[in-house]
Amino acid sequence: MSKNIVVLYGSGASFNSGYKVRVLGDKADKLFPDPVKPPTDQGFFSAIKKDFLKEEYPALWKFLTSFFPPDAEVGMEDVWTALDLNHKHITLGTYDWSKDNEAYLDIQSKYPSMDLSSSIWRAGGALDTSPNYNQYKFLGDCGRDFRRLLYNVYSNYELDGRLNCFLALHNWIQDAKLRLLGYITFNYDCLLEDSLKDQGWKYISANFDTSSVTALLYRDVPIIKLHGSLSWKECLKERGYTVV
Repeated sequence: MSKNIVVLYGSGASFNSGYKVRVLGDKADKLFPDPVKPPTDQGFFSAIKKDFLKEEYPALWKFLTSFFPPDAEVGMEDVWTALDLNHKHITLGTYDWSKDNEAYLDIQSKYPSMDLSSSIWRAGGALDTSPNYNQYKFLGDCGRDFRRLLYNVYSNYELDGRLNCFLALHNWIQDAKLRLLGYITFNYDCLLEDSLKDQGWKYISANFDTSSVTALLYRDVPIIKLHGSLSWKECLKERGYTVV
């Protein structure tokens, strides 16, 4: 009887996968002339140059430089968490980010029409119907910058030579006669999916019936992607699924 196996992947697997990424963006050709290894969580803001952030992601750059100490070594998930928690602070009224929001509006925004309020009550009960940015503008733009940045970092990838660690491990599991129940990945990139494009794979969501392994497999390799893939989505193409 073959043994069951589940493979768990983190960012280190992508870093040493055999793939490289070509960073996208208006300034990328100058600042990133050559492909780089996929940045890891803790090394993300070391790999992505501050000049690049300042030029193309002003909201995120302003948040990083104002919220964290200059010499702080923060990871990608640290920043995601900080943005999410502070967005909740605005909602709960524990910290309204009003001064930060006002200072941010003085710089050129890449999202000029986002988070507009069509009306707002002024002191004395007067209703001002001229469009104004609401209190979520700054952190809302930070979140949009972050998603755009991750897409531009991870979406344009290529295989560096014949080394493909994802595929090599998959083939080893098959040769070892192990019963692969699926892959669990925390990675935002689609390198695992690309390595299995000839094998067939399928995303498994929280709504699937996990009591039946046969139902989960669908004759393809199950992938549970805990962080999702931001702007990517799966679609059925020919015999299997692909990411677009």
